[in-house]
Amino acid sequence: MRKQDSADKPGSKRVPQYWWDFGPDNTVIVQSDDDRIALLGRFPYDASLGEGAAQSAVDQAAALIADLRSGRLSPFKIAI
Repeated sequence: MRKQDSADKPGSKRVPQYWWDFGPDNTVIVQSDDDRIALLGRFPYDASLGEGAAQSAVDQAAALIADLRSGRLSPFKIAI
């Protein structure tokens, strides 16, 4: 169980953290520490095409994270 901090108190806002990771079946996934929406994106790639295909999926995930952090996208309006 996560320790409650001042950002968890009513009226306080906590900024969610976002990151990417390699998921199952040759995918790059974007995750969040927000319990309401833990998985925000899934970017598949064809491993038989080499490292460039995986890098392209990582670049797409990084672009999504940049949009989320800047506020250009809302995590509640993303459909995966």
